[in-house]
Amino acid sequence: MTYSIERETELWREEERVVLTVAIEFPLFAGTSKAIRRINKYYSQRNSKFIELCKRSLMKFCDGTEAALQSRVVFADENYISIVSDTGFSGHAESSRTADVWRVSDGIPVLLRDLLPGKAERELRKFAASELTRRLNIDPALYYPDVEKRAGRHFSAENFYISADGKITLFYQQNTVAPRSCGFVQLTVNAER
Repeated sequence: MTYSIERETELWREEERVVLTVAIEFPLFAGTSKAIRRINKYYSQRNSKFIELCKRSLMKFCDGTEAALQSRVVFADENYISIVSDTGFSGHAESSRTADVWRVSDGIPVLLRDLLPGKAERELRKFAASELTRRLNIDPALYYPDVEKRAGRHFSAENFYISADGKITLFYQQNTVAPRSCGFVQLTVNAER
């Protein structure tokens, strides 16, 4: 799968002073198939919405604020493309993460249940709680003491991607199961795609 990494930066000024900078990094896939056009269109529209959101939400409070949306391809083969996107704002320690898995044949987003048809969401929740509890027992400083409850409460079947080694990786947003300083907590599911 051939792609390039594109970068866009928008600056808004007020009396010669930059009040808002929005930087976006995203993959642009080569090809003219309907599937590739659909994926590229999705990221183009998402980027435009992010810029508009930043202008509407941040402009009145800005004084040198920087907003960033960085998307990167973490897996690509003849069947799937997996992209992870992180969003952050200067002055805010917390970032957010989203991930998309696309079927190359038709450019349709893939759901977790499509990749793990035998695994119910309930099973994955239990796996996550068990794995995070195991990690807590190894290094209590890295996770919240009630990590098992938090794992269930903050589990989202949308928070997954295919990692570089082709395995399904679940992730939790910052400050949900572990302190913000630990970043995004990730769990690899031991299952065949």
